[in-house]
Amino acid sequence: MDATFRARLRVLPLVITALLGFASCASAESGNDAASLSQTPTELPETVQQPLAEALDSWMDRYEVPGAAVAVTTPDGTWSTVRGVTDLETQDPITGDMVWPLRSVTKSVVVTVLLQLVDEGKLSFDDPIGTYIDDVPNGDQITLRQLANMTSGVGDYTRSESFVHTLVENPAQHFTLEALNSYGLDEGSQFDPGTDHVYSNTSTNLLGVVIEDVTGQPLARSIDERIVDELGLTDTVYADSDDDWPAPHAQGHQPAEGEVVPIFNNFSSMGASGAMISTTADMTVWAKALATGELISPELQEERLVGAPLSDGPEYDEYAVGIGSLESWWGHTGEGLGFTALVMHDEESDSSVVIFMNISQAVEISDGVETERHVPTALMREYSQILTLR
Repeated sequence: MDATFRARLRVLPLVITALLGFASCASAESGNDAASLSQTPTELPETVQQPLAEALDSWMDRYEVPGAAVAVTTPDGTWSTVRGVTDLETQDPITGDMVWPLRSVTKSVVVTVLLQLVDEGKLSFDDPIGTYIDDVPNGDQITLRQLANMTSGVGDYTRSESFVHTLVENPAQHFTLEALNSYGLDEGSQFDPGTDHVYSNTSTNLLGVVIEDVTGQPLARSIDERIVDELGLTDTVYADSDDDWPAPHAQGHQPAEGEVVPIFNNFSSMGASGAMISTTADMTVWAKALATGELISPELQEERLVGAPLSDGPEYDEYAVGIGSLESWWGHTGEGLGFTALVMHDEESDSSVVIFMNISQAVEISDGVETERHVPTALMREYSQILTLR
């Protein structure tokens, strides 16, 4: 066993506890697609670009982030940049057209498909999950809404010792949605439905099965037809394996024993809660569509944005229905197996921010004390202030 693989095994338990993020009716004719974005040449003024760049460099240095890709879009112009390397071992540079793992940003897409089915009358937001899936603890009480807004109480499969053991023993193991859900349901209930607000990756994976049951087709096809094609996205895919991930791409990294080391990837271990990949250009389009409710009815979007702080989970000011807020911006973040992501939009200023980094569980050591941060979230909080003052 070589040193790199031993390092991967050492960091894996840390990754699994935050695998997918511990730390959304319009047509494609609207013109709001990835192709039209690339035709916008205006750049933000240097007085705005400079503090954005300085903030990015500062957070990357502080948390030893190997590489990043960032896109900021406002009515006044755009700013896109890349930093660092794809892999600390090869030192290949990050490029602007690379495809990145979305991790839990996938949840925002999956829940949007669910809400479209609600709009179409094909299911009810208040249907119990037991209507669709047997043997879910409290399945006769837990609603699809509670699964989508993280108040269901279902166990999280990433906390399953059996799942962790299986992935450690065989990092290339292929997992089905049903298998991932089995790990989570075996964990039992965390709390009575609706009594707490705790993030669970199993919640979204259960919704993935519901979507497949109602539509009669694979989740990936529903995402393609209802989201990717509708918005004109060109590089966004629900990945089942690394074969779906165009090369060259970044290598994931994770801190371990005082150094940042590479870690393997396994899209199937994430399923509906985190298996998608995309680019900064595509996600800039998605950020606006998600936050404004472009693909669902206004009434359902209003319901979607009803949230509250999480008792346990990723850093959000509030988490609602497959969407969260940071500094009054709405969108989603993701983290796990060496990558972090953030996709946010502010409807008032019509501005979007997309951030990808090839590190997860990033830590800063000061006076012997480790502080862990989701670096894109920390950067987003600073960006919100910079963009407000522009």
